[in-house]
Order: sequence, then C-alpha cells, then structure tokens
Amino acid sequence: MSDTEENGEPTEHWLEIELPRRAFRRVRRQARRAGLPVEEFAKRATLAYARGGWDFTTNVLNRARWARSHGGHPDPTWPLGEQLAVALVLDDDEFLQAAGWTRQQAIRRLDWDITDDAEAWITDVGAIL
Repeated sequence: MSDTEENGEPTEHWLEIELPRRAFRRVRRQARRAGLPVEEFAKRATLAYARGGWDFTTNVLNRARWARSHGGHPDPTWPLGEQLAVALVLDDDEFLQAAGWTRQQAIRRLDWDITDDAEAWITDVGAIL
C-alpha cells in the first residue's frame, strides 16, 4: 500500500499528537467553544499558528475575543495590522469602511504580517475563535 498517487503526490497526511491530560482538556474545551471536533480544531489551530506565527495569531485571537465581548469592533488604539486582522476575522465590514479600507486592501496589508495565505489564515482563525 502506498501513500502517494501515481504522479507522486501524497494522498493524505496523518499526524498524531500526544497531550498531557490537562492540555487535552484545555484543547477539548476550546474546540467545544469553537463548535468543532477536537481533530478539526487542532488542525485549524496548527495551520493558523503556522501561517501567522505564534505571537501574531495569539494577539489577534485575544483581541478578537475582546472585541466580540466589547461591541464587536477592534479598538482604534491597537496596531493597524491587528485592527485589520481582527476586523477581517470577525467579518466586520462596518469597521473596515469607517477606517477607509476595503476587504481586499486589508487582506493585502495583512500579507505583510502573515507568512502564508492570508485568506486561509483568516478562515482558520475565525474557525478556532
């Protein structure tokens, strides 16, 4: 049995993660909050952190949670990249318009902070939020 097609491309990737019980409980709690199965949550979170970097993705997640519980808009005192990222993750077109940005302009600006596909990062962070 082979894990590649005839053209040599991999057909699937599997990754096993071992977590201590306390860490697994935290991940399970976060997955439930996001409304995802644990496996999907772990995959999305891993991709989000890989694309956006640990610090930037963590800051955006924390700020998006704050914004969601304080009116739904980013705080104008935050750095511009984080304001735009939070607005994109929360799908806050009202904030983007008020700030003078289109969605596409904000995504292009976000490409400076993201190492890989910004649209996929936005989708992943939105899913694990």
